Amino acid sequence: MIVVDIYSVLIWLFAVITGSLGLVIFLGSKTPSSRAFLIMLFSYVFWMTGVGFLKSTTNVDIAEFFARFDYFMGGIIAAAFLYFCLLFPEDKKPNRWIAPALILLEVILTPLYYYGLIIRNATSISGIQRWGWHFGPLAFLFDMFLMGFLLLGFLSFTLNIKNPSLARRKPILNLCSGVYSSRLFPRQ
Repeated sequence: MIVVDIYSVLIWLFAVITGSLGLVIFLGSKTPSSRAFLIMLFSYVFWMTGVGFLKSTTNVDIAEFFARFDYFMGGIIAAAFLYFCLLFPEDKKPNRWIAPALILLEVILTPLYYYGLIIRNATSISGIQRWGWHFGPLAFLFDMFLMGFLLLGFLSFTLNIKNPSLARRKPILNLCSGVYSSRLFPRQ
């Protein structure tokens, strides 16, 4: 059973708005960095949609599926972010082995999500959150890959900022300032 509340509706509304922005990017640019950003953005949209369904379900099996799905999508978002960071702003493709390696890591992690080795046992809790879960014995792998991909992406940005070309530095500074400022003002 699904219980739709204002929080689920807002999550789905933001997913639609974000997806429509992705459509604008798709129609407006064919560069490799725009395509990589689009993959990351649509992964984020799927993640948001899963969060909305996790929030609105009252069935423990469905909640567990969407909790695992959201972890799966989080891994894809982090891998896509790293790939985007390696492309941006010059659209110079990284080594040919990087994209297959990122995809292979996600393929390896997928059974770990769905067999309860990273996340398991959805539990109903009271309040806005509605669901909690337990971490499996290999949950540290998700944390390691998520944080590793994000840190490597930001490291790539930082190294690109040191390039003396202002034309190359300005888009990176704009993107980093947006990401870093969003971390300064926490959401509640």
